[in-house]
Amino acid sequence: MLGRDEGIAPTHWSFGQLCSLVGAPSGDLRELPAPLAGINLQHGLLNHRAELMKTLETEDGRTELRAVTGPDYGRIWDHELVEAVMKIADGGTGDTRWKVPGLLDWSTMMHNPSVSRTTTPAVSRHTSSPAFDAPAP
Repeated sequence: MLGRDEGIAPTHWSFGQLCSLVGAPSGDLRELPAPLAGINLQHGLLNHRAELMKTLETEDGRTELRAVTGPDYGRIWDHELVEAVMKIADGGTGDTRWKVPGLLDWSTMMHNPSVSRTTTPAVSRHTSSPAFDAPAP
């Protein structure tokens, strides 16, 4: 990545996003040896307006590229959404009787609509919901 001295490992998803943005077929690049795939990606990046790309990176023991998006997309983190709704709904403790509408266990993809009403939702600050990765206004 531009401005980095060390490498960054893309996830399967972010590799596909990067390939899509530069017009390279991700399926074909995944079949190539890494050095050749890198050369093809570099060619695509040089011929694309890379300054218009946004990246999401994490550092949990190794630097990982989690997402690559174009200039028209913004990210809304789960905790930001819940905090905003709780401000409007008086934290779920007032007359509005608002609560987080259930819980989705991402490991099993099972929804539990009967989660107890709490004043402090247990929302990870390190995840975002794909449903809320929406185009910026």
